[in-house]
Amino acid sequence: MKRKGETITINEIWTQTGTMDILIFLLEKKQGILSDFIYGLRKNPNTIQRAVEKLIEADLIKEEHGDYNSRLFTITKIGSQMAELAKQQKELFDLQKN
Repeated sequence: MKRKGETITINEIWTQTGTMDILIFLLEKKQGILSDFIYGLRKNPNTIQRAVEKLIEADLIKEEHGDYNSRLFTITKIGSQMAELAKQQKELFDLQKN
């Protein structure tokens, strides 16, 4: 995972608030726009923006322009694999709570 000559670490992705939630959202919904993430995940817009930028830089999601020039996001193959792992981890933590 690269950004402007640097390597983005898995730790940067994993610890950025919202990244795993966005990946899981896109795994399930196939595509989304910023407001989907903000309202659907109930996260702060600034948090979502930072998470989206990290995911784009890491090539885990890609950005296209949708209707009315909206930013439309889809998940990449590697992003889908990471989302599957995040989903499994979340399920394990949820089981542990019960």
